[in-house]
Amino acid sequence: MRTRSKSPVENRGPTIHDVARAAGVSTATVSNVLRGTRYVGPDLQKRVQEAINSLSYTPNQVAASLRERRTRIIGVAVPDITTGLFTEIVRRIEKRAACTDYQIILADSEENVIAERARIGALIKRKIDGLIVIPCHDDSPVLEDLRRSEIPTVLVDRATEGTIFDSVMADNCLSAREGTRHLLSLGHRNIMLLASEAGLRNIQERIEGYREALREAAFQISRISWSPERTNRLCQTSA
Repeated sequence: MRTRSKSPVENRGPTIHDVARAAGVSTATVSNVLRGTRYVGPDLQKRVQEAINSLSYTPNQVAASLRERRTRIIGVAVPDITTGLFTEIVRRIEKRAACTDYQIILADSEENVIAERARIGALIKRKIDGLIVIPCHDDSPVLEDLRRSEIPTVLVDRATEGTIFDSVMADNCLSAREGTRHLLSLGHRNIMLLASEAGLRNIQERIEGYREALREAAFQISRISWSPERTNRLCQTSA
C-alpha cells in the first residue's frame, strides 16, 4: 500500500494571512502588532493576539529577513572561547542582543589566523547585520576581509592604533599601573607580570603600565613571563 506524502502547501503552518482572516483585520495590522511599527488600539491588539494564540502562529523569520534586508543576526568572533574574559564578553553580548530581538552566531578562531579567516568568512557570506571581533592578532589578515565586506564591525580588546574600525578597548596601561601600585602598597616587592602574547598592543600597554609603577617606586622590573597556557588557566580559574 502506497501512501501519498503531503505537498509543501499542505505542510505549511498558518500564515499572516490566516491570522488576519481569523482576527478580521488586515495583514498590515497583524504586522504592526508583531513588529510594533505603528500604533494599534488595544481591542485590535487583543483580537490579533488571540488569533495568533489559537492558530499557534510563528512568524517566518527568513521571509521577514528578505523583506527587511536584515537578518537580525550578529556574528561574534573570539580567539579562544575557553579564556574566561572572552567567555564573559560573549555572555554579555548575547544577553544584550536578546533584549533587542537579535541573535548571535559565535565563531572561535582558536588563536589561528587561518581558522579565523575561514570562520569569519562564513559569517560574512551569511549577510549578517554586524560583527563583533576580537582578532587573533592586531594586524590579522581577516581585518582586510572585514573592510571589503562593508559589514558594520566593532573590534574588542585587540586593535592597532588608528584602526578604521570602531573599537572598545580597556585602558590597559592604567589598569596595569594601578594594579602594580596596589601590590606595592601592600608591601609586595617581587611582582611578576604574566602575559600571553608579546606582540599584542594590549599586552604591550599592560607591560608599560607595570613598568611605570615600578619606576615610580624606584624598583627594578621584577619579572615578565610569557605563558599563554598558564595565563589561560588563571583566567579560567578566576571566571
